Amino acid sequence: MLLLLFLISSILNQVSANLNSVTSIECAFTEVLTFNGDTLNFTGSVYAIRDKARIDVYTPEKEVMFFKGDSVFVWREKTGQIYRSKTPIVFYNVLFSPAISYRVDSTSSNWTHLSPVKDEFGYPISVRFNKSFLPEKINFVQESGGGTFTFNSYKLNKTYGEKFFSLDFSTADKLK
Repeated sequence: MLLLLFLISSILNQVSANLNSVTSIECAFTEVLTFNGDTLNFTGSVYAIRDKARIDVYTPEKEVMFFKGDSVFVWREKTGQIYRSKTPIVFYNVLFSPAISYRVDSTSSNWTHLSPVKDEFGYPISVRFNKSFLPEKINFVQESGGGTFTFNSYKLNKTYGEKFFSLDFSTADKLK
């Protein structure tokens, strides 16, 4: 039993060790979100560095999300406005600091069930890692619904411009 507990707790350390030399991650995603009984499907791209992330959503409508700390800033093409809210999952913590941000509750059928160490890190999630310890899928449940993110086509260590992970009102028009 102690060996099993050690193996479970070492999963997050393996993720951190395998991604230690990775400075940035880019991948495609699909998300199926169930919210108040409705199902929504999203596609787009994720870009993450050690303390920030950006998500470009292509469908169902174009929006760009910037993650910093426990906040997400969302620019929607349809309205041209920027919204701020608290993020339920801090994606770059799952990638770059999972052992600091999460604890392993259990594992089952290739899923690792995680709880945040601190409330500001979000909700409990379940992650299925690929052989390179990158997330293939993340499931989450929150008060009014839940969702599944599926990730593929990873690219590592790309270089991004200084303003790629930031948004202000003067740059919103440039994202169109």
